[in-house]
Amino acid sequence: MTAIVTHSPGKVELDFSTHSSRTIDLYLEMGITLSMKFFLFEKIILLVRIAKFVSNGIVVCFPSYVIMRQCLSAWRDSEERIYRKLEVVKSLFEESKDTKRTNRMIEEYREAAIEEKGALFFCVARGRVCETANFSDEEARAIVFAGVPTLDLKDSK
Repeated sequence: MTAIVTHSPGKVELDFSTHSSRTIDLYLEMGITLSMKFFLFEKIILLVRIAKFVSNGIVVCFPSYVIMRQCLSAWRDSEERIYRKLEVVKSLFEESKDTKRTNRMIEEYREAAIEEKGALFFCVARGRVCETANFSDEEARAIVFAGVPTLDLKDSK
């Protein structure tokens, strides 16, 4: 099943393009969107529901390290306890810019993904995990894109 979510339940546009103004409120809206009770008239927690429904490993890709870190930080500090809700359901792992640490996280994730509880790996599209790790079978039963990296055509770089 594929679903594209462009707005939060509070009708905030989830725009992570390079020209948008990214604020802590936008990150919280994204987290709330992923953890709030909404989806096809059912009252469920979307990413938590996916984590409960999908056995084994789930890979969650962000468009950049900055957005991933800011989102995860906002989710940890949120009143909604977004990060904690996910942590209860799956073992959580995060990609790092440090190659040795990321390689260790990949191995720990692989082991946790095949366990009964399963695992969630937060990573960056075009980052080390997405570009080099080859997850198969139980290691990646689902992939969730929390934004897609795009080039800013207005940027002269």
